[in-house]
Amino acid sequence: MKRVHMARKRGERIQVTFDEKGQPEGKHGDELMSWIGVLAQEHVPIWIQDWRSRGLDGLKEIIWKEIVTSFTVDDCFRSTCLKSCGEAARNFRHDLYKMFVEEFITEDNVWTRPQKVIDNYPNIE
Repeated sequence: MKRVHMARKRGERIQVTFDEKGQPEGKHGDELMSWIGVLAQEHVPIWIQDWRSRGLDGLKEIIWKEIVTSFTVDDCFRSTCLKSCGEAARNFRHDLYKMFVEEFITEDNVWTRPQKVIDNYPNIE
């Protein structure tokens, strides 16, 4: 991460190579994936349920611009990077759920939830 921040300060971009499957490879690929994880945590609201929603195009454009500000990535890998961002956001939400919600769910408080919560959030068990 420090390397990415230093390169951004100097106005440099880190060159990333991709393998034949379209996945970033090498040390710079790992840095790109870490950076995408940071961007997902900073920019993607935790209440977003479906990353594929068309209403998120503006947010995806902001994230893409952040990526190409720090890394030299061809536009043909935009989809790959943004899919990774969606996955990172989902993993972050899952980690938050595990840390702050799951241990407090008991049989008693599940049944005492307001009906509105039960109706609007069927995924919460």
